[in-house]
Amino acid sequence: MHITAADASRLIVLLVCCAAAIAAKGTTPHIRDIFIGRCEYFKRFGLDASSFASFLDCNSTWNAFFRAFAFKQHCDVELDAFDSFYTITKQKVPTGKSTFWSGTQALSQLFASDGLRAYTIRQTFMGFLVDELTWCGSSTDSSGLNFTYCPSFNENDCSNQAMASFWGGASKQFALQSTGSVYLLLNGSRGSRPAFVNTSFFGLYELPNLSLDQNEKVQILIANTLGMTPNENCDTGSLVTLKERLTSRGLQYSCEDNPPILKYMLCALAENPTSFRECQFASDRGSLVTHVNLLFLLFVCFIIVVLH
Repeated sequence: MHITAADASRLIVLLVCCAAAIAAKGTTPHIRDIFIGRCEYFKRFGLDASSFASFLDCNSTWNAFFRAFAFKQHCDVELDAFDSFYTITKQKVPTGKSTFWSGTQALSQLFASDGLRAYTIRQTFMGFLVDELTWCGSSTDSSGLNFTYCPSFNENDCSNQAMASFWGGASKQFALQSTGSVYLLLNGSRGSRPAFVNTSFFGLYELPNLSLDQNEKVQILIANTLGMTPNENCDTGSLVTLKERLTSRGLQYSCEDNPPILKYMLCALAENPTSFRECQFASDRGSLVTHVNLLFLLFVCFIIVVLH
């Protein structure tokens, strides 16, 4: 069989892509370098970094993170394994700026606007260091890391998965560090999935660590996926359960269905926003509030572009 140069090139590309896909299943390559680079960046430019991070040693911070899971089986990392790391990276979130989310990851990041409006866990020091990275340990590899395979969060036979334990503990710390009113962004149009799930990270780790002593109110914002019919709102379904849990903890709450600012942000995230009825704003032109919100969103986007 004759293989042309073009065929060979396509084969090489295919092999490279396959190798990358396999590597992506394990610990992120060069994770230590990425971690320390992010640490040094955050010390200089991170949100509120001058108050706590400027004096930190990034190598010591990495070692505290690494020791929590390295040389361990990937399903044998307890929730408290990262406690030393949490202590080093402890950060008080500015009052009234904490944002929790479930089923709205991309939207919550846009809502937070890199800390201009609010903070999600990914804007904090502990979250920023490992955001979008993958890691797990190996008891046989000399590096202590498994670069071939890390189990996913939802594998039933892996209750102490390294990343799940990290984000569970980090979620608890984020809630404990939050003061004043907090935001909670949920998705009211997830098909058969409820907006609030008792076993979500918010339900398991964040809600139980919000307290009447520190938190004045939980401001619930329900977003609706573009083009989908909402199956839950502030007064139905899982939101009733959520309100009961908040009330049992003595926490005040408010709830708003599909507020305009979230609708605009969803349209900004959409690949083809003009194809959605919700993104046709002609009928809103008479609303001063609508214009103010839209202008604010455009201003935030401009600031983010400038800063980056």
